[in-house]
Amino acid sequence: MVVFKRGGAYWADFTVSGQRYRLPLKVTNKQEAANVEKAKIAEAPSLGGLLPSQTTKLTVADAGVLYFSSRAAEVSASTVRLETDAFKQVKRHLGSTKLGSITLKTLADHTQKRKVEGIGNRTINIEVGVLRRVLKKHKLWSRLAEDYRRLPEPKDIGRALSPEEELKLFEAVSSRPEWEVVFWISLITANTTAGGVELRNVRLSDIDLKA
Repeated sequence: MVVFKRGGAYWADFTVSGQRYRLPLKVTNKQEAANVEKAKIAEAPSLGGLLPSQTTKLTVADAGVLYFSSRAAEVSASTVRLETDAFKQVKRHLGSTKLGSITLKTLADHTQKRKVEGIGNRTINIEVGVLRRVLKKHKLWSRLAEDYRRLPEPKDIGRALSPEEELKLFEAVSSRPEWEVVFWISLITANTTAGGVELRNVRLSDIDLKA
């Protein structure tokens, strides 16, 4: 059992039944800190959840599992699918990274790797956005929040195809069997304005044919 000072306030570091606890005591007087520590030791068996020292050692992949375990109760199924899809790419590059070691450089490196892969700013922002929410869930985003900046996203939404141009596109992509997927994607996009991310996550159950 030990109390130590960090940033002007005392912390406790103790072990109960083989489990290490490292907790802020939120007091500045050493004697008071010792008394608060005794109370924390008594509470330890029922504290539950992850404590700060454990949280920082979680990998991004494991933290994602904890995040998504409760996400379905908070948002729609389509949002969960969108976030899950984005998080797959985060795990691919950062899955074994410890939460406590994530810095602005970590985010910048992920961004750079995705750009090399030809991924656009909006998709990268979505991916980092999911990682941000994972870090926020574990109380670790605040140390990065002030200095992090999202990538700029294009504001030009482009020009609508004329009827003649649409017909030319549909004729071209329907001319070969191996382009069938492109044809259907073009047709849906032209008639619904759905974007690439939306199309990747849409399911048959989301479609109301009568409407």
